[in-house]
Amino acid sequence: MKKLLLILTMCFFSTVSFSQNLETVGAGVIDFLLSNPKTANNMNTTDVAALNIIGNLLKTAGERKHDVNVANASANKQQIILNDNSGRQATVNLDPDGNIYLLYNGLVYPINQSIVSQAKEEFVSKHQIKNEYLPPYDLDEIRENFAFENPKKVEKEGKTAYEDTTKYEVITKYKVTNKQGEYMSEIAKKLGLSVEDLKLIYYRGLETKKLLNRMKRDEIKAKYRTTFEFKETKYKAETKYEVETKYELETKIPIVFTCKWVKDFDDDGFDFDDFQGIKNSFSKHEKILFVLGYQTDNENYTYSLEIYEFETGNLLFRRMGDASPGQIIIGEEISTHVLVPGSYIFIFKLKSRETTIASKKERFEIRNE
Repeated sequence: MKKLLLILTMCFFSTVSFSQNLETVGAGVIDFLLSNPKTANNMNTTDVAALNIIGNLLKTAGERKHDVNVANASANKQQIILNDNSGRQATVNLDPDGNIYLLYNGLVYPINQSIVSQAKEEFVSKHQIKNEYLPPYDLDEIRENFAFENPKKVEKEGKTAYEDTTKYEVITKYKVTNKQGEYMSEIAKKLGLSVEDLKLIYYRGLETKKLLNRMKRDEIKAKYRTTFEFKETKYKAETKYEVETKYELETKIPIVFTCKWVKDFDDDGFDFDDFQGIKNSFSKHEKILFVLGYQTDNENYTYSLEIYEFETGNLLFRRMGDASPGQIIIGEEISTHVLVPGSYIFIFKLKSRETTIASKKERFEIRNE
C-alpha cells in the first residue's frame, strides 16, 4: 500500500454574519461584557442581548465543526463584530479552546465563564440526546496508523550448515642456485609440487625459453641464477552456518473509524484519501460506513462488528465474517434507520474460535435532525 497523504480542505472564518439586530446593539451590551458581571435569574434587556450574542457564536461554531467535519475548523478565528448606538465598536472572539474574549479599544477582556455557561444553557439550541457533539476524530492519528506496519523479521530456532568453497592462487618463487643448473622435475620436488601442475609465468634467459618450447618440463634444465615463479591454484572448503529467518505480521487492529463512503479512485487499493466524510456524528437520514483495518498472519481468525447503546450497554447489532490473513481493510455499511438517534459504541474484534485476540472500539452518534 502506497504512502498515504491527506490534503485537508481548510475553511477559514474571520467574521460571523448575524442579523442586523445582533450586530448593532445598545450601548449597555458592550458595557455588560466589559464589566464581566455574574448573571442572575432576572435578566434585563441588556443581559439578554449580551447572552444571545455569545450563544449564537457558540451555536454557529458547533454547527460549522460538523459541517466541515475537520477538527482544524475550530482552530480558526471566529468572531462577532458589535457596533453600539454611540459609535463604539468591539468584537466577541472564540478561541480554539472554547474561551470567549471581548476585544475593545485595543485591549482584550476575558468574558466571565458564568456568562458563557448561562449563554450555553439559555440560548444554544438543545437536542434530545446527551453529549451529542462528540470530540471529532484525530485525522492525523488515523492517517498515520492507516499505513499499517512492515512485517517483522523473526529468527527461527536452529541453524542450517553449508560448505563454502573458496578458490585462491599460491605464487611460489624459485631461484636456481646450483651452478650446474637444475631440472624442472628437481625444482618441483623441492617445492612439493607436481611438474604437470606448474606453470612458468616468469623466467630469465633466452636459452631457457627456447628449451621450454621444444622439451618436456621434466627434461628442462634451468641455468644457474635463473628465476622462476610458479602459480598453483588451490581450493579452501569451510563449513558455515546460516540462521533461518521468516517475516511475519503482528496480529493487531491499527484503525477503526466511521465515514460516509469510500471509492478506490486510483484502482490501486484503498488509500486514506479514498475515504470520504470521515466523522463520528451522523444525521438520522445518513448511511454509516464502518472502516475496520487489521493485520495478521493467521488463516483461522474470524472477525465481529458489534454496536452497543451508550446509555444502557445493550447489544443492538452484530455482524461476523472470516478474517483473511494479510493487511486488510473491511467496510461494513448500515443505515441509520436501523438505530434511533442517540450515542453508541462500536467494537471490532479478531477472534480465534471464541477467544478475542485483538479488539478496538470507538464512539459515534446519530443526531435527531
